[in-house]
Amino acid sequence: MCPQSHVINFNIHVMRSVSKKILYVVLGLVGAFVLWMVIDSAYVAWGGYKWQKQTDAFQAALSKPYREDTYGGKTPEETWEMFLDALKKGDVELASKYVVPEKREKRLGDMIKAKEENRLPGILEKYSLKLEKEADQDPTTETAYYFLVIKNSDNENETYPVVLILNPYTKVWKISLL
Repeated sequence: MCPQSHVINFNIHVMRSVSKKILYVVLGLVGAFVLWMVIDSAYVAWGGYKWQKQTDAFQAALSKPYREDTYGGKTPEETWEMFLDALKKGDVELASKYVVPEKREKRLGDMIKAKEENRLPGILEKYSLKLEKEADQDPTTETAYYFLVIKNSDNENETYPVVLILNPYTKVWKISLL
Protein backbone atom coordinates (compact mmCIF):
# COMPACT_ATOMS: atom_id res chain seq x y z
CA MET A 1 0.00 0.00 0.00
CA CYS A 2 1.14 3.42 -0.69
CA PRO A 3 1.45 5.99 2.04
CA GLN A 4 -1.09 8.14 0.34
CA SER A 5 -3.75 5.45 0.60
CA HIS A 6 -3.23 5.35 4.39
CA VAL A 7 -3.77 9.06 4.53
CA ILE A 8 -6.84 8.80 2.35
CA ASN A 9 -8.20 5.91 4.44
CA PHE A 10 -7.45 7.89 7.60
CA ASN A 11 -9.21 10.97 6.19
CA ILE A 12 -12.19 8.90 5.11
CA HIS A 13 -12.34 7.30 8.59
CA VAL A 14 -12.06 10.73 10.27
CA MET A 15 -14.71 12.20 7.98
CA ARG A 16 -17.05 9.30 8.66
CA SER A 17 -16.47 9.73 12.36
CA VAL A 18 -17.09 13.50 12.17
CA SER A 19 -20.15 12.97 9.93
CA LYS A 20 -21.59 10.50 12.44
CA LYS A 21 -21.01 12.97 15.27
CA ILE A 22 -22.63 15.78 13.31
CA LEU A 23 -25.52 13.48 12.42
CA TYR A 24 -25.93 12.50 16.11
CA VAL A 25 -25.81 16.15 17.18
CA VAL A 26 -28.38 17.13 14.53
CA LEU A 27 -30.62 14.15 15.44
CA GLY A 28 -30.23 15.03 19.12
CA LEU A 29 -31.22 18.66 18.47
CA VAL A 30 -34.18 17.61 16.32
CA GLY A 31 -35.25 15.10 19.00
CA ALA A 32 -34.92 17.74 21.73
CA PHE A 33 -36.95 20.20 19.63
CA VAL A 34 -39.69 17.61 19.00
CA LEU A 35 -39.74 16.70 22.70
CA TRP A 36 -39.96 20.38 23.63
CA MET A 37 -42.86 20.86 21.17
CA VAL A 38 -44.71 17.84 22.60
CA ILE A 39 -44.22 19.06 26.18
CA ASP A 40 -45.26 22.62 25.24
CA SER A 41 -48.35 21.36 23.42
CA ALA A 42 -49.28 19.19 26.41
CA TYR A 43 -48.85 22.16 28.74
CA VAL A 44 -51.04 24.38 26.55
CA ALA A 45 -53.66 21.62 26.25
CA TRP A 46 -53.68 21.16 30.03
CA GLY A 47 -54.19 24.90 30.51
CA GLY A 48 -57.08 24.80 28.02
CA TYR A 49 -58.59 21.83 29.82
CA LYS A 50 -58.41 23.62 33.20
CA TRP A 51 -59.89 26.78 31.67
CA GLN A 52 -62.75 24.77 30.13
CA LYS A 53 -63.48 23.08 33.47
CA GLN A 54 -63.64 26.49 35.18
CA THR A 55 -65.86 27.86 32.42
CA ASP A 56 -68.19 24.85 32.67
CA ALA A 57 -68.45 25.28 36.45
CA PHE A 58 -69.16 29.01 36.04
CA GLN A 59 -71.80 28.32 33.39
CA ALA A 60 -73.42 25.68 35.60
CA ALA A 61 -73.55 28.18 38.48
CA LEU A 62 -75.17 30.78 36.22
CA SER A 63 -77.78 28.39 34.84
CA LYS A 64 -78.61 26.69 38.16
CA PRO A 65 -81.31 29.20 39.18
CA TYR A 66 -82.97 28.77 35.79
CA ARG A 67 -82.73 24.97 35.89
CA GLU A 68 -84.45 24.92 39.29
CA ASP A 69 -87.08 27.58 38.46
CA THR A 70 -90.52 26.14 37.73
CA TYR A 71 -92.68 29.21 38.47
CA GLY A 72 -94.39 30.60 35.43
CA GLY A 73 -96.89 29.78 32.76
CA LYS A 74 -96.71 27.99 29.45
CA THR A 75 -97.47 31.29 27.68
CA PRO A 76 -96.35 34.86 28.43
CA GLU A 77 -99.95 35.86 29.11
CA GLU A 78 -100.41 33.00 31.59
CA THR A 79 -97.33 34.07 33.55
CA TRP A 80 -98.57 37.67 33.57
CA GLU A 81 -101.95 36.57 34.94
CA MET A 82 -100.28 34.42 37.62
CA PHE A 83 -98.13 37.41 38.62
CA LEU A 84 -101.16 39.72 38.87
CA ASP A 85 -103.18 37.11 40.83
CA ALA A 86 -100.37 36.82 43.39
CA LEU A 87 -100.25 40.61 43.73
CA LYS A 88 -104.05 40.77 44.15
CA LYS A 89 -103.72 38.32 47.04
CA GLY A 90 -100.93 40.45 48.52
CA ASP A 91 -98.47 37.54 48.14
CA VAL A 92 -95.42 39.50 47.00
CA GLU A 93 -93.16 36.51 47.67
CA LEU A 94 -95.09 34.43 45.15
CA ALA A 95 -95.35 37.34 42.70
CA SER A 96 -91.57 37.73 42.77
CA LYS A 97 -91.13 34.09 41.73
CA TYR A 98 -92.51 34.93 38.28
CA VAL A 99 -89.61 37.34 37.74
CA VAL A 100 -86.32 36.17 36.22
CA PRO A 101 -83.92 34.92 38.92
CA GLU A 102 -81.32 37.66 38.52
CA LYS A 103 -83.90 40.41 39.13
CA ARG A 104 -86.09 38.57 41.64
CA GLU A 105 -84.49 39.83 44.85
CA LYS A 106 -84.66 43.49 43.81
CA ARG A 107 -88.26 43.17 42.61
CA LEU A 108 -89.22 41.40 45.84
CA GLY A 109 -87.70 44.25 47.84
CA ASP A 110 -89.62 46.78 45.74
CA MET A 111 -92.89 44.86 46.18
CA ILE A 112 -92.40 44.44 49.95
CA LYS A 113 -91.80 48.17 50.26
CA ALA A 114 -94.87 48.91 48.10
CA LYS A 115 -96.97 46.58 50.25
CA GLU A 116 -95.74 48.20 53.49
CA GLU A 117 -96.55 51.64 52.05
CA ASN A 118 -99.96 50.39 50.88
CA ARG A 119 -99.08 51.07 47.22
CA LEU A 120 -99.97 47.59 45.89
CA PRO A 121 -103.47 48.67 44.77
CA GLY A 122 -101.95 51.43 42.64
CA ILE A 123 -99.42 49.03 41.13
CA LEU A 124 -102.22 46.57 40.41
CA GLU A 125 -104.28 49.31 38.80
CA LYS A 126 -101.27 50.29 36.69
CA TYR A 127 -100.55 46.74 35.51
CA SER A 128 -104.09 45.34 35.39
CA LEU A 129 -104.95 47.35 32.36
CA LYS A 130 -104.79 46.30 28.74
CA LEU A 131 -101.75 44.17 27.91
CA GLU A 132 -100.92 44.48 24.24
CA LYS A 133 -98.16 42.85 22.18
CA GLU A 134 -95.80 45.37 20.63
CA ALA A 135 -95.65 43.42 17.35
CA ASP A 136 -96.67 40.10 15.81
CA GLN A 137 -94.88 37.46 17.83
CA ASP A 138 -95.19 33.70 17.42
CA PRO A 139 -95.25 31.83 20.76
CA THR A 140 -93.84 28.70 19.10
CA THR A 141 -90.67 30.39 17.88
CA GLU A 142 -90.09 33.45 20.06
CA THR A 143 -88.05 33.33 23.27
CA ALA A 144 -88.94 36.87 24.35
CA TYR A 145 -92.25 38.72 24.26
CA TYR A 146 -92.61 42.48 24.32
CA PHE A 147 -95.83 43.94 25.68
CA LEU A 148 -97.15 47.34 26.54
CA VAL A 149 -99.56 47.93 29.40
CA ILE A 150 -101.82 50.62 28.06
CA LYS A 151 -103.71 53.02 30.29
CA ASN A 152 -106.08 55.60 28.89
CA SER A 153 -106.32 58.71 31.01
CA ASP A 154 -107.68 62.03 29.86
CA ASN A 155 -107.57 60.83 26.24
CA GLU A 156 -103.85 60.16 26.54
CA ASN A 157 -102.27 56.75 26.40
CA GLU A 158 -99.75 55.90 29.06
CA THR A 159 -97.72 52.81 28.29
CA TYR A 160 -95.52 50.66 30.48
CA PRO A 161 -93.20 48.13 28.85
CA VAL A 162 -93.29 44.51 29.99
CA VAL A 163 -90.87 41.89 28.64
CA LEU A 164 -91.25 38.18 29.27
CA ILE A 165 -88.64 35.58 28.32
CA LEU A 166 -88.82 31.83 27.98
CA ASN A 167 -86.77 29.87 30.49
CA PRO A 168 -84.88 27.52 28.15
CA TYR A 169 -84.53 24.80 30.80
CA THR A 170 -88.01 24.52 32.29
CA LYS A 171 -89.96 26.05 29.39
CA VAL A 172 -91.91 28.50 31.56
CA TRP A 173 -92.20 32.20 30.85
CA LYS A 174 -90.55 34.69 33.21
CA ILE A 175 -90.99 38.44 33.63
CA SER A 176 -87.74 40.14 32.69
CA LEU A 177 -88.76 43.79 32.58
CA LEU A 178 -91.64 45.48 34.29
